[in-house]
Amino acid sequence: MGAANGNPAYQKMVEEGQLAHYEREIKFLNDNFEDWM
Repeated sequence: MGAANGNPAYQKMVEEGQLAHYEREIKFLNDNFEDWM
């Protein structure tokens, strides 16, 4: 159950900007993965 399902813990994480942080991390990993292999 995520923020979209009303989970208060996940909603708080989104409000604190943590979702945006993880989205940037995922983009970084996707952009650079080939360099590490």
